[in-house]
Amino acid sequence: MKRIVSISDLGKSDIDIAGGKGANLGELVTAGFNVPPDSF
Repeated sequence: MKRIVSISDLGKSDIDIAGGKGANLGELVTAGFNVPPDSF
């Protein structure tokens, strides 16, 4: 099953569904960093 999840809803505990890059980008967004939309 595929899911669509907002990057801002991801964190380090979501590596199994988002992979390392997605989880780390989620952490950056949550911390207040600007993440360009073409990063993911």
